[in-house]
Amino acid sequence: MKAVAEELGGEPTEGERNVKVLRMASSMRHICDNNPEWLMEIIPTYGLPAEEWRKTIQNACKDGLKYGTTKVLEAAIKRVMSDELRATSGHAALDSSLVACSSSLVACPQMPQKLPPLIELLTRNVPEAMKAAVAHAVFPPLGAHLGGVKFRYIDNVEREATFMCVLLAKMSSGKSAVNKPIELIMKDIVERDALNRLREQEWKASLSTKGANKEKPKRPEGLCIQMLVPDMTNAAFVQRLADAQGKFLYTQMDELELLNNLKTSARGNQVSQIIRLAFDQGLYGQERVGAASVTAMVPIRWNWNASATIERGRQFFRTALTDGTLSRLNFCTIPPQRMGEIPVYGTYNAEYEAELRPYIDRLNAASGLVECAKAEALAHTLLKESAEVVMLTDDEVYEMLSHRANVIAYLKAMTLYIAHGYKWSKTIEEFVRWSKEYDLWCKMHFYGKRMQEEVEKEIIRTTPGRANMLEMLPERFTRQQLEEVRVRLGKERDAAHQLSKWKKRGYVVVDQVDTDLYIKSEKYKRRIDN
Repeated sequence: MKAVAEELGGEPTEGERNVKVLRMASSMRHICDNNPEWLMEIIPTYGLPAEEWRKTIQNACKDGLKYGTTKVLEAAIKRVMSDELRATSGHAALDSSLVACSSSLVACPQMPQKLPPLIELLTRNVPEAMKAAVAHAVFPPLGAHLGGVKFRYIDNVEREATFMCVLLAKMSSGKSAVNKPIELIMKDIVERDALNRLREQEWKASLSTKGANKEKPKRPEGLCIQMLVPDMTNAAFVQRLADAQGKFLYTQMDELELLNNLKTSARGNQVSQIIRLAFDQGLYGQERVGAASVTAMVPIRWNWNASATIERGRQFFRTALTDGTLSRLNFCTIPPQRMGEIPVYGTYNAEYEAELRPYIDRLNAASGLVECAKAEALAHTLLKESAEVVMLTDDEVYEMLSHRANVIAYLKAMTLYIAHGYKWSKTIEEFVRWSKEYDLWCKMHFYGKRMQEEVEKEIIRTTPGRANMLEMLPERFTRQQLEEVRVRLGKERDAAHQLSKWKKRGYVVVDQVDTDLYIKSEKYKRRIDN
């Protein structure tokens, strides 16, 4: 309340008190359940006559909450939360945590100016606007080099370098900027795959030369092919997983919809199920009786990159908003560019590849369980900071997303730790902190509102028995508020008949001063108490 008053220019003087109280109430009602009684507890009279002050606050609440929050409230929330987080944690970097709670309040978190050397190298040749997207998109191919490497997360569960990155941006925004860095990271794997693809092709050719009664040659061992095209059958996917022997498969998709080409069931696609299993290396496979059919049950180790326009990305995950799919993904974006601007890219040459090679070699050489006390300490800190944000905002969607965002950030920290020769640095810490908040900002920005709607539906669906709508309303309520409750419960909006019945039964009475307000009666309260 104090912050709102400050945003409006401080304590009102005589002549402006009525207007300022109205503006205060109009802003604060968005976080006070549009409840005049609640507002009267926190908004001073500033010398206004009691009846005029009360009427002003009630007028502010008449319209219901059908519009978004005011700019005054947005600015006040940002100020209060920023001060509170600094006080509770002593960490100035927590300012960026606020952006994920309500992505409409502030701009996207800005990438640190000083980056870990590997990230600086991979983002060096792309325009400034694309650097954040590239900095996220490079982790799936980097993680693909860490087959057999495990990290013990702070919950004592062993994790692997699983990264699934989705780039959402407007059409013609430069989404292809991520392609060249990914291509160079995957170059050594593609070259190894080419040899194994040749061996596999030779074996397939030999099968056609044998007669029906001749013994067929066995499939060669060690046919590990990591770089996959998205258009594959379920049997091919399972076979590649089995052949990989603990290494990661990797797929790059220019369009997110290509994920649907992975046919995982005769009844339809189950891409969200694959994503959930892949994040935790869950077992996946198929059982067939045919001698030539693929029968296997293996952990899914599959990293991938995909791109989409913003609306297509929203539509693609519209049925998987609250099943844990989104929280397992890493999101990034590219801000819209000014008309007439042409992005200018740097040169990728042999010298650049030579500079990148040592980092890739370190990832390839890693094995077994890798631990880093500094990365674990950072994971603890980030988790605590997220908990503080949730405490201050009571944002259920942010809470749902933040837990696995913390895991993803930890896996990035460990990947960078290995790539930099098992050395920790302040730049890694700052980058990982930003990476988590940026990821959460993207998720909240693109999916937060729809996820909140789904969460509210779940709450209504899981409420036992018939819903008491009068209990769902504040002590004093308007017809508009009742209509909103009816809509949430799937009923017709018109509340006139219901209000008439409540008045007839004596459950509510009309406010004598403001006839647009209804008050729960003493008769109703006694009925509920009994």
